[in-house]
Amino acid sequence: MMKTVKVIEDYQACYPDPVTFSEGDRLMLGKSDDEFPGWIWVTATCGKEGWAPLPLIRRLSQNQGTAIEDYTARELSVSVGEDLKILREINAWAWVENRQKHMGWVPVSKFVEG
Repeated sequence: MMKTVKVIEDYQACYPDPVTFSEGDRLMLGKSDDEFPGWIWVTATCGKEGWAPLPLIRRLSQNQGTAIEDYTARELSVSVGEDLKILREINAWAWVENRQKHMGWVPVSKFVEG
């Protein structure tokens, strides 16, 4: 059963043109995220850049990796009081769906169960 949560703090999506990649894509790996451990800055073959969770990447060298599954860095802007369904959680972020069926990443700190 999917967990439903309630937003306790507004969150505004930061990246209007998110990086996306597909399983098997080669990725250039950059800096690690100091605020959210387990996330790394990636550059996809199309040139788009953004944060991606390390568990979805097989590191080939210090600055190269391969995607082990499809991914989009699309974030979801949310407001206090909204109900969300958690579809997946990785490294302090959750892939969620709102009542309008929009999906995206939101920091786990922005909601509580219930």
